[in-house]
Amino acid sequence: MKNTFLALNFFPLSVAGLLAVAFHPALQAQTLVTCPLGVSQITYSPGLTNTPQMVYYEGIEMSGPCVAATNPELISFTSTFSGYALLSCTNFSASPLLGDQIFTWNTGGTSEWHYDTVGTTTVGGTTVLLVEGPISSGVLEGAQVEQVVSHVNPNALLCSTPVGVSTVTGPSAYVFLSL
Repeated sequence: MKNTFLALNFFPLSVAGLLAVAFHPALQAQTLVTCPLGVSQITYSPGLTNTPQMVYYEGIEMSGPCVAATNPELISFTSTFSGYALLSCTNFSASPLLGDQIFTWNTGGTSEWHYDTVGTTTVGGTTVLLVEGPISSGVLEGAQVEQVVSHVNPNALLCSTPVGVSTVTGPSAYVFLSL
């Protein structure tokens, strides 16, 4: 629990730092929607162990409240994602993780996002990922999405068992930018 507390307290600082660095090239772009308060949960099958193996992952994200400059009706979204990757407890958010994700907005509208993990860093037992890509269809089509997500590293004792670690959860922040 202490690690989760530290990760959640560290997250605003990591988000601020990474957003400043990650978005620097896009400083001239218009911010369309900002969703700074979200939660990401990823489930792995089989569970993550210390040995790299092909793993099916699926996740759910919930984000809101959002602030929308051009679409004030967009105040929250949920989304799911899934895929396969070669992962382990020491590499549970391998880059590149890429795929497609559907955002379902509070309005009922959807956005299809093609994402790619473009950077990871580990600080104090927490892994922070930078994920980005375009909205290819639906609400905000053509916008660029930048996500910062943070997960406390898996429990080392569970990683040593045959069952491994099956779930990680952490805070997530999104910014949707015009290109």
